[in-house]
Amino acid sequence: MTEEIRKILAEETRRLYTVRQFIAKQTGSWPTEAALRSLILDAAWGKNGFQSAFKRVNRRVLIDAVEFWECVDRMQGERKNACK
Repeated sequence: MTEEIRKILAEETRRLYTVRQFIAKQTGSWPTEAALRSLILDAAWGKNGFQSAFKRVNRRVLIDAVEFWECVDRMQGERKNACK
């Protein structure tokens, strides 16, 4: 993640977004709605490291944008260490 994006996310107050709101906020092509829903499902089963990025309120799933990108960064760090 670039330093500029990191600063923007750090300054942002904690906001939770629905899946569609989160997708609309992203400027790149990833994550798609289908990819994000797959991450949510896998997180519910504990299969990935994204559990802290998703908050469940009744049946609604909310996404903490800052935590989501931190999870992505952590996964990249783990993969770099795994290849050594």
